[in-house]
Amino acid sequence: MVVTATADLVVVGGGVLGVAVALHARRTHPDWRVALLDQTAPGAGATGRSLAVVAPTGENSAIRGLAARAVEIYRSTELHDCVRPRSALVVVPEHAEPMLKEQTTSTVRRADASDVQRLRASAPGVQLRPGDAVFAVDDGFLQVDTATLAELPADAGVTVAHDTRITACREADGQWELLAADNACWRTPRVVLAVGPWEPPDITAAEGPWVPPRTRVKRVASLHVPAYKGEPDDPLVAFPADNLLLVPGEDGLRVSFLHPHWRSGPLAHGAHEAPDFTADDLAAGRAALAVRAPTLAEQAVGGQVFWDTYPEDPLAFVSGPAAGSLRWLNGGAGRGVRLAPALAEAALAVAERPRPDAADLSPATPVA
Repeated sequence: MVVTATADLVVVGGGVLGVAVALHARRTHPDWRVALLDQTAPGAGATGRSLAVVAPTGENSAIRGLAARAVEIYRSTELHDCVRPRSALVVVPEHAEPMLKEQTTSTVRRADASDVQRLRASAPGVQLRPGDAVFAVDDGFLQVDTATLAELPADAGVTVAHDTRITACREADGQWELLAADNACWRTPRVVLAVGPWEPPDITAAEGPWVPPRTRVKRVASLHVPAYKGEPDDPLVAFPADNLLLVPGEDGLRVSFLHPHWRSGPLAHGAHEAPDFTADDLAAGRAALAVRAPTLAEQAVGGQVFWDTYPEDPLAFVSGPAAGSLRWLNGGAGRGVRLAPALAEAALAVAERPRPDAADLSPATPVA
């Protein structure tokens, strides 16, 4: 195989995780040649079809720490150019107040009358149940403009290769060779794989073959209610117990809901076309939204869908062969946009470590 390109770091996958890794590398190592490879184009997959909301929340301390760090990075780096702050109103049962406050890294306060009025304006016809309580989070939520995000790597000096599908990664003599479907070959000492719901390339490290952690692939979807035109400062409205998030915008209301459809395995190489939003998707979304806002559910006329990956181990964010020069990065489970900058920081910290002596390596060596 003839080497056609070299880099100090190659990132495979141009979703929000891959973009975040490439930007972090350029920010912390301006002398590095960084390449970002995607089988279509950055932001063309699940990232570009998500509601791209960054929530300062987490079900455990590890995820809360990553979420808080991600918000800090979004606000303090070049990523600031693609985010805008959002406030949120959260509806939970009264007894869930302590849990809500524990799981949110920003200040949570009891909603006042004006907040409830904003809730009803943002979600016309919303139904509050006996025992429900409304809470306000005025700071910490962000919304990402994914189109702008996808342009940042090229602006930062990253080499961006479109239509580049990597099928195998092989390590020899301290270097990785990444083989592409079009017979191109990239050589680099460091690799970060962030391929989302697609089949991973075959990975052969110096110590032998390595298989990424098992994941499942789920259909993710959002409804569109164009009849409702929100104002720029309208709050997000969340019903955590119902897996609903309402995102008002200038083009109408977008609603994230829990889709019941799982795939049997990852997407095949090259299967990058977005699935169609079907009548079944619309029916599932309307049924989910009708639980809280039946008027809005009736007005939903479409939406968008894609696939996302859900790791069997929900904390298996960064892993890889024992040597550490190749990292497998998995946001998944709807956490990609929320945690991406912090996960990028963690992945690159491991990839930067000096390689252990060969005698110290084994497939059982713990991975940070």
